[in-house]
Amino acid sequence: MPKISITIDPQSLETKQELARVFTDELNRVTGIPKPDITVFFEELSQENIFSGGVMLRDKLAARK
Repeated sequence: MPKISITIDPQSLETKQELARVFTDELNRVTGIPKPDITVFFEELSQENIFSGGVMLRDKLAARK
């Protein structure tokens, strides 16, 4: 039973549902593993706990506005 783990900043339920569907569909397509056997986990980290290039994600997103 394959497990897909996605670590991401907080997302809406709709976005997580779409991501889970897309990842499940693609893993099924590539491997032939039945969709009911595929589990997707989301670990949501706040934007204050994600840094890229030493800059907090919250600050990067604010700078884009």
